[in-house]
Amino acid sequence: MSNRLFHAVITDSLREEVLSNEVLPLVRELNHAYGLTVYAKNQHNGYSGYSMCNEEGMPIARVFFTDNAYCYHSPYQQKSRGSDEFDRQTYRSSKLSTLMATLKKANIVTTTSRVLQHNSARLSDLVSRVSGSYSDKGKDNLPPSYAQKLLQAIVEGKGMDSFSQSDRDLYLGILDEYKNIDIMKEVKRKGIESMFSDCYLVLGDVNGHYIVSESKYEYTSTSIGAMRLGIVPTTPFKRVKDLTEYPTLLTALTMLKVHLGDDFKPFRATSNSLFPLGDQYIPDLEVVYGYGRRYSDFDMGFLCLSK
Repeated sequence: MSNRLFHAVITDSLREEVLSNEVLPLVRELNHAYGLTVYAKNQHNGYSGYSMCNEEGMPIARVFFTDNAYCYHSPYQQKSRGSDEFDRQTYRSSKLSTLMATLKKANIVTTTSRVLQHNSARLSDLVSRVSGSYSDKGKDNLPPSYAQKLLQAIVEGKGMDSFSQSDRDLYLGILDEYKNIDIMKEVKRKGIESMFSDCYLVLGDVNGHYIVSESKYEYTSTSIGAMRLGIVPTTPFKRVKDLTEYPTLLTALTMLKVHLGDDFKPFRATSNSLFPLGDQYIPDLEVVYGYGRRYSDFDMGFLCLSK
């Protein structure tokens, strides 16, 4: 029965430790009510506790027991009051039933989509890194005097022959430049779609785990009519200790490590992790990755690999 409380990545020694810890009743309730499971031990702000994830392996909360109180900590929502950020993000009660009622009433226990939304800036950074590898020149406005001449000619029904040779050369030169910009924008759009239309999205964390989904990106229109790139997972995420289930990913990240050579550093995790620390887009390997500047269960590295 106790196996239901733990994710597959957990070690036997940690499993036994949790089963004898005072926070176990909270672990049981969160598992029963929300399907959360323990996957790692963590120490933060002087508190020793355990990290819990949802069925897709996404980090949802830290739980710990201190000062005769059950504690639930999550960065996805916070109270209006508290001594610091950690305290505002931590819900406590000496009565387990009271804490569980608070979590339910405030809708604090979150979902995979909310975790991704919380990390949307990092996902956007990946796209920006790819986008920045293409020419991004804009169309400059015509000088007012030339624009006025052109508009006046249109109103009077005149053709290009009505302009002096120097004006014609100027207008035709600008038109050619605009056409080239349109071509480059199309190349950029196709390049981004090629990179992200069918890819692996991999998250790396401080425990040396990988959270993997087969995903795609698609353009969606915002309220102001602009286009943005959003993630659409095509398979559920899965937390794993290694990449043996994903031979394509294992090969690609091994090649990335070889490519980086002495510059390769694992993401603040176990020394054998293949998840890279850094911010880079490598077109030849069709991989782009980046990371947050803080390290915790909730501050993960993000990597996209074109399939």
